[in-house]
Amino acid sequence: MSVNVLEAQHLYFSYPDGTIVLRDLSVAIERGKKTAILGANGTGKSTFLLHLIGTLKPSKGKIFFNQQEVQYSRTSLLALRSKVGFVFQDPDTQLFSASVWQEVSFGPLNLGWTEEKVKEMVTKALRITDTTHLKDRPTHSLSYGQKKLISIADVLAMEPEVIILDEPTASLDPQYTIHILNLLNEINKRGTTVIMATHDVDMAYAWADSIMIMKDGIIIKKGNPVEVFLDDELLNQSSLTKPFVLDIFNKLQLNGYLPEGITIPRSRQQLFEIIGRYAKNSRL
Repeated sequence: MSVNVLEAQHLYFSYPDGTIVLRDLSVAIERGKKTAILGANGTGKSTFLLHLIGTLKPSKGKIFFNQQEVQYSRTSLLALRSKVGFVFQDPDTQLFSASVWQEVSFGPLNLGWTEEKVKEMVTKALRITDTTHLKDRPTHSLSYGQKKLISIADVLAMEPEVIILDEPTASLDPQYTIHILNLLNEINKRGTTVIMATHDVDMAYAWADSIMIMKDGIIIKKGNPVEVFLDDELLNQSSLTKPFVLDIFNKLQLNGYLPEGITIPRSRQQLFEIIGRYAKNSRL
């Protein structure tokens, strides 16, 4: 099986008003990885994600899923979306059923599964998202954070190979943000490829295996988080800031508080451990 689960080749896309959004975009997304896509507003992140599930069709170029070119017939798109799930930024765009159970069961029912299989998968999705207690609640009565979780359960109930999320932590309080990220880590550990678009550089730096930077409708950089965020010229060009943890670490090294050559931290906890290790022998 190919290492790449999704691939875009030379994508071009313009909206009906003539606005060019994607310009010769080519990139491969590795299977089983956590990938974060960053870029300023208007760079084409959401548009690109919608191409990956066939909601938008490029004016030129191709999308491949598991090395098979995406086709745009109804049957082909249904098959693609049973394997590549999408969670919209605004959960009210996604949720439409009267109750949580009806909402999460909608996708599996459309796949033609047996009643027993549907019940099994809905129960599993609610358990994974820690929302079983909400199963009989009207969807309109849920909090924003609960709606986000049910949107993810919607997708999980269909056992996708890939889950794509557009700004999954936007407008969430810190508690729900941590909950969502822990959930996405758990989903990834179960073997699902996770892709998200986000503006949060601190979260992306700590969470992702791979970072993609978009600007003017193309991917201008792809790499591991440390490699990407150490590129000051790239960050300036992309209107992005350096993650807090990396910025503090760099300044401590620059001022001689930490030695060169040590492992660069990805999280606050890792940074605190490094500071604790070297504080006794420095001016900290």
